[in-house]
Amino acid sequence: MYHYVWHQKPRKWKPRLQGVSPRDKERYCLRVLLIHQPLPSSFESLRTVNGTVHQLFEDACVALGLMESDLEWFHCMDEGRHFRLPKSLRNLFCVILCFCNPTDVRKLWTEFYSALSEDFEFQLAGDPNKEAQVLGKTLTDIDYHLQPMGSSLQSFVDANKLPPIPDTFVGEVVLDPNPFVADEMRFLAREKTKLDAIRGRLHSGTHEHKSFFDRVMVALERPEEGRLFFLEGEGGSGK
Repeated sequence: MYHYVWHQKPRKWKPRLQGVSPRDKERYCLRVLLIHQPLPSSFESLRTVNGTVHQLFEDACVALGLMESDLEWFHCMDEGRHFRLPKSLRNLFCVILCFCNPTDVRKLWTEFYSALSEDFEFQLAGDPNKEAQVLGKTLTDIDYHLQPMGSSLQSFVDANKLPPIPDTFVGEVVLDPNPFVADEMRFLAREKTKLDAIRGRLHSGTHEHKSFFDRVMVALERPEEGRLFFLEGEGGSGK
């Protein structure tokens, strides 16, 4: 009941203190310290723990044991880079940013940047503008993963937690605002490529091949009519 007070007229419990999002790290840590530190005389006294004046409220919270350090997230990323592909590691990095509230995002980024960008380093090995291109592609992909999580690269850039995309980066920076739609469009494009390849091979097939293909395609265009197709033929007959 410490955090709530009873209001008689609306007959509701209302919070005594306004909530602060953990994503707003310094304000959130200031609130935590105000709750746990008795009779602070100044902001500096709030940041003082055992005679040490910490630069950030966040550091003071960690020193008091009110918040965990980032060591767990460093261990997580270190383990991930040994068996995850770079794209999956970037997704893990975004999950940590959005849902685990690491204390020092910039340090986490610096420590694991080479692992996060490894695939782009390989792809752009001969590019004269390699450094900017690798950084730009890595940040762009991170932004792509952050969007479905309700965040964006720009929010971390504005907070000076991640570097901005370099001005010399040559590439597509603005991604589809709906990543799920973008994924679906890429999937459809891949399927169309496969279908075009199959159609190209039909010219060297038999009349029976083309007839069967046409019947299947007609059925696909009428999904309301369920169909099963069984193709019989001897081994090596080109089924």
